[in-house]
Amino acid sequence: EEKKVIAWAYWVGVGEEANEAWQRNSSVIQKASAGIAKILLSPLGGIAVGLLTTLILPTTGEDISYELLDQNQYNAKSNGYEYRVWDYGKGIASFKRFVNAGTLQGRYYVLLENDNYLLGIDVNVKVSAILEHKTFRQEEYTDLSITPRYEKQIQRDPVVKSTNRPIMAK
Repeated sequence: EEKKVIAWAYWVGVGEEANEAWQRNSSVIQKASAGIAKILLSPLGGIAVGLLTTLILPTTGEDISYELLDQNQYNAKSNGYEYRVWDYGKGIASFKRFVNAGTLQGRYYVLLENDNYLLGIDVNVKVSAILEHKTFRQEEYTDLSITPRYEKQIQRDPVVKSTNRPIMAK
């Protein structure tokens, strides 16, 4: 049995404005694809699969700064070393899809920073991953091998024999 992530996507949204945008995205995907919506379950699933390319984002509201790091970069940042982020930004809402082989396996961290020190904010982080699940079994079988048989025959000059046979006429 083997499981591996073949694609994933995330959503970062701040406050009620981002929640309303998420609900509009959900209603749009349910109306647009009634049969497929049951499989996707969410707009983020549509992004991860590649059926959707964009989502409705809010234009007003509080913003958040965010960084996405893998395990090694998170450890480097925690220990005060230079680090590299896989994605970063600042806004009311954002999303991104990952399909590159180097970004599909492992543990990731979303680091959030509120620049408003007086007002607390509610942040929703959503992640959707598409898994490939393979199941293998061992099966014994007999492989039949057919090999042709070759014979060498030497042909000499043909021998012609003549015979006379009587023909009876009626």
